[in-house]
Amino acid sequence: MITFPDAVAYIAHRASLDDLSLFEEAARQRRAAFAQERMKALAVGDKVRLGNLKPAYLNDMQGTIRSLNNTSTSSPQATVDLDAASTWILSRHTRYANRIPDGADTYPLTVPLSSLIPV
Repeated sequence: MITFPDAVAYIAHRASLDDLSLFEEAARQRRAAFAQERMKALAVGDKVRLGNLKPAYLNDMQGTIRSLNNTSTSSPQATVDLDAASTWILSRHTRYANRIPDGADTYPLTVPLSSLIPV
């Protein structure tokens, strides 16, 4: 039986470019499968952190899932009610300054479902 350390050693020292391409594709597919599992486990009311978003200033903001729209298979989304700290930070960005009233405790933000990380 081939062990994981054996596979890593093979990749590190003996794999060809074609082998590496196959490995990279397999790793991409595995990451996608993990992301699908994570997205299926999310539910309204879950506390989440935002990640892998552009613009990057949205990353690491936190909130609670208000609604899920996963009927679109191409780009499922969720609306997240940001917590008070994230709402305050977002309100300081030029793009949102006029959208978020002073003193707001929460702000709904719609983002790709794949960007949500359970906390």
